[in-house]
Amino acid sequence: LVGNRGIDFAGAALLVSGVSAMLLAQYYQFVRLGRSGYEAVIKLMAENAIEVREVWKSFRIYHQRSHTLKETLLARRSKYDEFWALKGVSFEVPAGEMLGIIGPNGSGKSTMLKCLARILSPDSGDVTINGTLSSLLELGTGFHPELSGRENVYLAGSILGLKRDEIDEKFDSILDFAGLGDFIDTPIKNYSSGMTARLAFSVAISIDPEVLLVDEVLAVGDEAFQLKCYERIWDLRRAGKTVVFVSHSLDAVRRLCSQVLWLEKGRIRELGTASDVVGKYLDHVRQAEMEARTGARSDGSTRWGSHEMRLTDLEILDGDGKPAGLARTGEAITFRIYYESTIDAQDVVITIKIHRSDDGECVTGLSSKTNPHPELMTIKKGSGHIDFTVEELPLWQGSFRVTIGAGDEVGTITYDWRGQEFGFVVVPANFTQGDGVVFVPGSWSIHPD
Repeated sequence: LVGNRGIDFAGAALLVSGVSAMLLAQYYQFVRLGRSGYEAVIKLMAENAIEVREVWKSFRIYHQRSHTLKETLLARRSKYDEFWALKGVSFEVPAGEMLGIIGPNGSGKSTMLKCLARILSPDSGDVTINGTLSSLLELGTGFHPELSGRENVYLAGSILGLKRDEIDEKFDSILDFAGLGDFIDTPIKNYSSGMTARLAFSVAISIDPEVLLVDEVLAVGDEAFQLKCYERIWDLRRAGKTVVFVSHSLDAVRRLCSQVLWLEKGRIRELGTASDVVGKYLDHVRQAEMEARTGARSDGSTRWGSHEMRLTDLEILDGDGKPAGLARTGEAITFRIYYESTIDAQDVVITIKIHRSDDGECVTGLSSKTNPHPELMTIKKGSGHIDFTVEELPLWQGSFRVTIGAGDEVGTITYDWRGQEFGFVVVPANFTQGDGVVFVPGSWSIHPD
């Protein structure tokens, strides 16, 4: 923190208060423009880019359509129901933050974005946007199918509030980002959905918005362009812009967003940090899937099955066969599963799944049927244990949860399934810590020319 004493203290105050890096970056932009550190701090810490207060939004669902004017005029009672897509939703997004919105289909995510974009007006409540707004909600919004890509850039740009000379200045960068080449002069009715998405996203970000709204439309692009879009969104966030991002890609939400809003049936279910809310959402989804498969409501545990055979415990053993509280990267580990069976069971398949503890994402799934040396086990009535040994544990340091299961070969019977009930911790062995999840053993060598 270099500068006059007032700026030093203001910057230090931002750091100590724990504000985001984006706000700190904006603060220094103010400093370079000659504004006092005090005024910058007050502005950044007080202003929200988005404020939503008690928003309600309904739609009419008609049961029977009138086919003639007479039927319409003579209809005496309403033949529709009111569907409330949003029910008293309230939240704030501080300037420079990125909010992810998640939830199942029909939860109100897209309706919320359309209210933010002023495409829809709430039945009640207030939506306030502070700053220039750009949105990418539906493919080709503002595009005319008979016009070329070039003509549609000018059309969509004018809708976003750009003057022609401003579009002229930005056109080359728009074309470069979209990567359409000579197709820019082809009518967009001949574009694939991915090409349309490229052009739409490129135009949407060209106005350098202070607030950007992005729906799931990026899912239609190829992987390379999706990565390019995510990098651009990240650049906007680092530049202190505010982004609201709706996606079913929970991994992208967790990595990109600072806060996550979970909508369910039009109401806020959770609002908090990305890792916390995504983790709770994954738990909820797994619970719902389990209940659907068993055909009955769960008692709150993650265990289900016929229980003619029960998996009673899981023990983690080290390379010497001793119980270990910690596992080490690259060293041997044994998963010992204890069982009790009331039947003689043939062609039994044992499953082990390893999940990251922070978000529940499955790192690997292991099965006695799908391993390089598949084994279908015969388990006699009584008790015992089953060992699965990994000679070199291919996981970097971290905390992990374990799911164990037992069923028949064809998957019609599940004897016992215990979802993420067990845990273990991996620490580095005699080498430096690594990044990511998977440890790939190998050797390095150098060969000068």
